[in-house]
This record gives sequence, C-alpha cells and structure tokens, in this order.
Amino acid sequence: MTNFMRGQKHNPDEQGGRPASQAFLPHREKIFLILLFTGLLILACVFYQTRRGGAAATIYVDSEEYGTYPLAVNRTITIAGEDGAENVVEIKDGYVFMKSATCPNQICVHTGKISKEGQSIVCLPNRVSVYVFGGGTADYDSMTK
Repeated sequence: MTNFMRGQKHNPDEQGGRPASQAFLPHREKIFLILLFTGLLILACVFYQTRRGGAAATIYVDSEEYGTYPLAVNRTITIAGEDGAENVVEIKDGYVFMKSATCPNQICVHTGKISKEGQSIVCLPNRVSVYVFGGGTADYDSMTK
C-alpha cells in the first residue's frame, strides 16, 4: 500500500518529482541558464568584433612608419608636421578616417572611412598616408575615375 493510499500527504521530493509550481525548472537552474546564455552571447559578440576588428591601420609620415594602431580600439592620433602642418587621424567603431588636415584641397579628409585590407588615405601636401592591413578584403580590385 502506498503512502497516498494510507492518507499521508504526497511529498514529491521523496520520489524525485517536483511540485507543480516548479514543473519546468527550479529558480536556481533558470538563473544559471540565463547567465550561461548571456555569457555565451557576450563571447559571441567579442569574437565577432575581434574578427572584424583584427584589422590595423599603419600611418606613415614622409615614408617612415609613424605607428600601427588596431581598428578595434577607438583613438585620435594627431600628427604634427613641418611648417605647422597637422593631420588628425581618428579610429572609431572599426574604421579609420582623416578627421582634419591643414592641406589646401582636403582630399584626404573627403576620402571618408576605411576598414578593409588594402584601402588607404593619402595626404600628399602633408606627406601622411594611412593603410589598412589585416581586415577583410575590399569589394573591388581597383578604382578609377
């Protein structure tokens, strides 16, 4: 004869079952799964950004390497040249661009943001150039106007 038939209350924990209020998952398991899922989501985002942000910008001044900077880290680089020449290179959100320059034609500033392997920004009057290495390849082989 079972305990239920003897008039005793059913204790679901004795038999490995759970009360109806915890039918799906207990509270601790729900929290654990939510934290696990959140952690995996964060890791996936970091992995994606690392792959995309694996590119780096190398800046040259007078054909000499000035520095190499990862595109994954936002920063502003100010390059002071001869005779008051100045270029401001900004790296933001995985892109690099010439924020400002003292050159007369501003072609380097109007080049815009770059992030793909082989793309470049060149300021001829101030002898500053920026090249991207290690990113994905550009959608084109060459450009002409």
